Amino acid sequence: SKQKPDPPKGCVFVVIKSECDVNISKMCPFKINNSIKQHLKESVTDVKRLNNGCLLVKCIDDKQGHELCKISKIGDVKVTASPHTSLNFTKGVITSYDLKYAEENTILEELKEQNVTEVRRIFTRRDGQKVPSLSLILTFNSASLPSSVKCAYLNLPVRQYIPNPLRCFRCQKFGHSSQNCKNENAIC
Repeated sequence: SKQKPDPPKGCVFVVIKSECDVNISKMCPFKINNSIKQHLKESVTDVKRLNNGCLLVKCIDDKQGHELCKISKIGDVKVTASPHTSLNFTKGVITSYDLKYAEENTILEELKEQNVTEVRRIFTRRDGQKVPSLSLILTFNSASLPSSVKCAYLNLPVRQYIPNPLRCFRCQKFGHSSQNCKNENAIC
């Protein structure tokens, strides 16, 4: 059997899905809980049923998350577990005039040991032109946002990144995209 790659460093949220056609989210909660407890030798923080038939498990810490990724069965059902693709990452914003001329790749290389996996500069528009701002969006390989990052001799506070709200261009409401819109008629 092929070996699974190690999960990322920050692995608090784990998705468990069935390898066959069995919907594990419809299994008995006691059976699910007992299987997870038996594998980990302790309880997890939270288990949620997802609409796609998978389970979302919140672990106590990274160590427990890594261990849960090795689970192969819940009851009699073969399962695969993997870190959640977005919940194990957080995004924050730093602002510094000193980093105005620093390249994104350079900043990423310098901040990798602080769990930074991606750096993206925020651009603003002035007179129809895209102009780089002093702010950078940092993606952290962790479920919690650090209060600050150390950039060379600078200690910069990290604010939570709040993206623009998701908007539907069919019904003009917020919270969903036009692909998931239940309105049949477009509102202009």
